[in-house]
Amino acid sequence: MGQADEIDAIVQIGSTFEASGRGDIPYFVCSDSNIRVAQQGASSGFSDATPLTHADLEAIARREARVYRGAAALFPLSERLRRSFIEDFAIAPDRVRAIYAGPNFDVARVPAPAESRPAHPPTVLFVGRQYHRKGGDVLVESFRQLRKWLPDARLTIAGLPPGYIDEAGVTCLGDLDKGTEAGWRALSDAYASADVFALPTRFEPFGIAFVEAMHFGLPCVGPQAWAVPEIIADGETGFTVPVDDTERLTDRLLKLLITPDLARRMGDAARARAHELFTWPQVVRRMLDVMGPVVEARSHARIGAPFANAALQQ
Repeated sequence: MGQADEIDAIVQIGSTFEASGRGDIPYFVCSDSNIRVAQQGASSGFSDATPLTHADLEAIARREARVYRGAAALFPLSERLRRSFIEDFAIAPDRVRAIYAGPNFDVARVPAPAESRPAHPPTVLFVGRQYHRKGGDVLVESFRQLRKWLPDARLTIAGLPPGYIDEAGVTCLGDLDKGTEAGWRALSDAYASADVFALPTRFEPFGIAFVEAMHFGLPCVGPQAWAVPEIIADGETGFTVPVDDTERLTDRLLKLLITPDLARRMGDAARARAHELFTWPQVVRRMLDVMGPVVEARSHARIGAPFANAALQQ
């Protein structure tokens, strides 16, 4: 038996390579973006497409199109990306299934919601290493305005070196590695000490940081762009605001910080939404719902082929 006989399917995750020599083995593509989405975000200055020429973009689009057309199914992480595959690459809708994503940590490690919280200053949390792409500068400017109404407000930033932002009320925690016990504990403490999570990102094909904050029970504020409105249910689990709109961002943050009951209700709704939609077991189930019938059909065809050949030889 050859190696190909032991492989049921190929799953490409975050890549679009042409799998040569696979025979009749079906392949599936799981991705959070494609070149057309990257091209739409080029004006932000932070997309992979930003430095590319028109010729580069079209060459990549042609290669990606070949990969997408040959796939048994595509698994975009969002409905927005699903529409791009259908509209920009002419892939049949029944071959594209949005699967979303889970957090980059074990949900079982997230502490249970506390019945009561100790008194603390109203606190906003930002998590991200790419400060400008994630809109950290927008948030800091918004925070300056926020402190005119809430002088004791705090902004905690995970992902930047201590002292990187020299502003009253701002604390940078450094680059916290969730894979280490110390990093996980520090990040968990940051979530537990915050009242709201804000990430006014300029380019974000999906946004797992929002998913992670929701699992910790925080209301989220993010942009009305990309897949973020699919993650944040505006007015229910947080708020979405226009990109680079400091005034609107300040207004939404202030609303959550001065009405803790609202923030708590939205945080509880965010946690419930995360458990309902954004866990890896659910992602895998969505994929298997599509992959199972394809693999089974191939298996039946391969089992039936020897009998058909024998009948023809009689």
